[in-house]
Amino acid sequence: YGRVRLQARSSVWFGCVIRGDHEWIDVGPDTNIQDGSILHVDPGYGCFLGARVTLAHRALVHASIVEDDVMIAIGATVLSRCIIGAGALIAAGAVVMEGTHVPPGTLWA
Repeated sequence: YGRVRLQARSSVWFGCVIRGDHEWIDVGPDTNIQDGSILHVDPGYGCFLGARVTLAHRALVHASIVEDDVMIAIGATVLSRCIIGAGALIAAGAVVMEGTHVPPGTLWA
C-alpha cells in the first residue's frame, strides 16, 4: 500500500504487509521478503532494503535502512531509525532498539 518500490527480481511472499503510507519503502534487487514480514515507515523516515537482503518469516523492519547482503532472521524486529550495515546478520527473535547502528558484517542477537 502507498509509496512502495520493488526492484528487479525481488520477491514478497504470503501474508506480508508493506505499508508506505507516509514515506517511501524501497526494496532492492534480488531481495526476499518471506511470509508474514512487515515493512512500515514513520513520518520523515522511510524504509530502505538494499540488494540481496533476506527477511525471514515474520521479520519486522520499521522506518530503517538495511544495507546490501543482510539477513534478518525469523521473528526479528528492527525498530525505527536503525541502520543495518552490509553483510550483517540479525538473529532469530532479536530486537534492534531504535536508532541503533549495526556495523557491517556483525552478528546481533
